[in-house]
This record gives sequence, structure tokens and C-alpha cells, in this order.
Amino acid sequence: MKIFLTTTLGCSVSEAWNALNNPEVFQQVSRPFLSFRPVRPGVFPAAWVSGESYLVKALALGFLPMGTQEINPRTSEEAMTKTFRDEGRGISGALGAVNSFQHTMTVSPTGVGPTQLTDELEFRAGALTPLLWVGFRLFWWWRHRTMRCAVSHDEDVERQGEPSSRGNRLGSHPWEGSGCGGRRRW
Repeated sequence: MKIFLTTTLGCSVSEAWNALNNPEVFQQVSRPFLSFRPVRPGVFPAAWVSGESYLVKALALGFLPMGTQEINPRTSEEAMTKTFRDEGRGISGALGAVNSFQHTMTVSPTGVGPTQLTDELEFRAGALTPLLWVGFRLFWWWRHRTMRCAVSHDEDVERQGEPSSRGNRLGSHPWEGSGCGGRRRW
């Protein structure tokens, strides 16, 4: 089954690309629904390395074990379009029910300033696929919302689509004003 989302990010392609390759951002946009703990290697790298394999434990709501997952990033670039593909899989626990998992994120310029993030997930989990589709779809919506907030240059980017000169929020304190309803971004 497929999930396909497109979002406009108020940052450059380079900034969006750096965010997609950053395990810290991966964790931030997954919270509070999922958190991840590194298993192999024992710490997250500063950036995902294309061609490497990472094993993580997933926890729902920060404490309910969901099992282990393998993350296998593959990256490619063509002109100004950059693609991050994860062909990992669930290994154990509830995540083990997902027997096919292909996640592709592409960032490209919109031609008017911001960056377009195209996100496609294709997965199979046998009879559980339709039920998991609902959960994945809601989770992907959340990830896009928090990604927009995390990389936006300005509180008004979501509304106006034009970045300001204040700088983006990656690395900012999570409780600072986010332009996302005044809530924590991650």
C-alpha cells in the first residue's frame, strides 16, 4: 500500500537535505509518537551514511516497545533534486509485521524560493496492511507538519511560503516560538 505526501518547506534544498540526513531530525519529527534508540551501531551517526545499515529499537510514546527496525539509507542527486531512499525493514516485534518497506523522500526547488519535499512510502504487512495504512498515514502527516516547523526560516513560512532573514530553526531550542500553534516542535 502507498502513502504519498508533498510539503513545501521554508528553507533551501541544501538545508532540507541536511535535515533528511540527520538522525537527530529523524527522531525529532517522530516524537511524541515514536522514539528510536540505536542498537547497531550503539550511537547514532552525525549523519546517515548512504549504503550503511543501522539497527534501531522503536518505542511508541517513548516507552512501549514496538520492536527493532533496520534503516538502510541510499542517497542520490540529479541536478537540484536530491533523493533519500530507505529500504529497511521491521526485524522484530510489531515492526516485524511489515515485510516490505520502501520509503523515498525527495527534495527539489520550487522555483520560487522554498523547497518541495515529496515523501512516498510503500509497504506490505499482509492482512494488517489496511490497518497499518491508517497509522502510517497519520504518522506521516505529523512528520511533515513537524518537518515544516523544524526547517522553516520564519513563523509565517507556512502561511506565506516566503522565508525571512532570521535563520532556520534546526538546532534551536525546541520550546522557542515555532510558528506551529505555539507548541513544541519536537
